[in-house]
Amino acid sequence: NKGKSWAMANSPVTANLWGIHYANAFTGYACGENGTVIKTSNAGTAWSALTTGTGQNLFAVFFITNQIGWAVGDNGTIVKTVDGGSNWTTQVSGVSKMLRAVQFLDESLGFVSGYSGTVLKTTNGGTTWTELPRYTGSNFFSLHFINATTGFAAGGGENFISTTNGGTTWKIHVGLEQEGSWNNISFSDDNIGWMCGNYGRLMKTTNGGQTWNLIFENTCEDLYSIDFYRQQYGMVGSDWGKYLKTVDGGNSWELYSIPDYTMIIYGIHHFTAQNILVAGGYGGCYRTSN
Repeated sequence: NKGKSWAMANSPVTANLWGIHYANAFTGYACGENGTVIKTSNAGTAWSALTTGTGQNLFAVFFITNQIGWAVGDNGTIVKTVDGGSNWTTQVSGVSKMLRAVQFLDESLGFVSGYSGTVLKTTNGGTTWTELPRYTGSNFFSLHFINATTGFAAGGGENFISTTNGGTTWKIHVGLEQEGSWNNISFSDDNIGWMCGNYGRLMKTTNGGQTWNLIFENTCEDLYSIDFYRQQYGMVGSDWGKYLKTVDGGNSWELYSIPDYTMIIYGIHHFTAQNILVAGGYGGCYRTSN
């Protein structure tokens, strides 16, 4: 029934959760307020709280294996684990801006984006981070690299930047809605990608980000998260537990809501087309299998 029935997953925290990432089909991590990171080893049925050693808010988490991962957040915070979250070390980012997104292409090459046009790059697993030249003062909320050379960072004013040389240079794309924002980026393959943002706006590319087209807007409240299973099945998270779903690759979307869930859906993960887990406010993790 396209996710109309939801059950609350066992979350050990009440802190807001702002980021979620699965290293494999079973092992996943979510991060949030005051250094919160929680972990599941059974695909989200049960979660345990980890000790990160930081009290900073963490907005994004990314694991390149089920053992090696990073989380980023307030005041330039970057923490790393190499043992599945049992221990974390703080890395020196060299910046004090809020960091909102992180992605690694392998255990060495990674990127981070954040406020005031901040983009960082590492080629040694985060032992050292280099701040790349700033092309805009926009706050970046999301980051995605298709491969080691082609990537995007997007955020406030619907502005985004793109690179085809690993971040050495970037092209600025000025937004159409300066009061808006692109809050999340998701690619279902190397060619088909999406951005979601304020005012219910969705943008799509079918050529690896060379061109983007606005699909629609004002379908519901602001959109904060997006995730696709293959090219056909997608979900976009919004306010008050509302979400959009597509089963035809984004040609049409339907609006639903999670019963009794009034928080923002900040994170989405598809296990299969119908088996989906979401995370958001007050430690809320919900799952549907239909």
